[in-house]
Amino acid sequence: RPSWPAARSAPDRPVAVTESEVRISRSLAPEHRATAIDIFQDAFGSKLRQALPSAEQRQAFVDATLVADRCVTASDGETVLGLAGLQAAAGRYQGGVLDGDTLGLGEMRRLFGLTGMIRAAVVLGFIDHKAEPGELYIDFLTVSSAARGRGIGTKLLDEVAAIGHEDGFRWVRLEVIDTNPRAQALYEREGYTVIKEQKLGFVSRFVGFDAAYTMELPLTPPPAVED
Repeated sequence: RPSWPAARSAPDRPVAVTESEVRISRSLAPEHRATAIDIFQDAFGSKLRQALPSAEQRQAFVDATLVADRCVTASDGETVLGLAGLQAAAGRYQGGVLDGDTLGLGEMRRLFGLTGMIRAAVVLGFIDHKAEPGELYIDFLTVSSAARGRGIGTKLLDEVAAIGHEDGFRWVRLEVIDTNPRAQALYEREGYTVIKEQKLGFVSRFVGFDAAYTMELPLTPPPAVED
């Protein structure tokens, strides 16, 4: 089932930042949360719209379910430049970066109403990904278009790979859609290869793309340290 494919967000404000000023963090700072949600909404709001039609519903859902400790963020110290969300079958990243389990049924019904809750559950269930054992899955990766062309995406991918090595994962995997060849080219430069193609058929009319590709980066164990 296709999950959150890589995307790039709409323009925010011009960001003049040098490579040395980019800070990579393995969490999302509270003061950056609102900006990060805006970047996510710009990049993936159209996909969430199928589940949650109103902008207010989408904002409420992301704000309620975004888990800060499952994010990798790039910032200049003042604003978020890009972020990636991670998922794994167990441990710190279990449940993914948008963890619907943080919302009980009562809260879901309060936010979206009964009909909206059922609609959201059906659509989000279709696009949800469940990580396999040994897999570090990138739920999403997005860079503010104002910071594009500065290697932010590469830095985020490098940090994710480092996490994968350190935590003993066998692969890093992600999905990219057929309408985003620029992101696919980035992943290929970073060593990812396509291992699966999924044609969506009639579902494509609802999600806006025809196919999703699963890409994989194999992780080799770090060399043993000799005494």
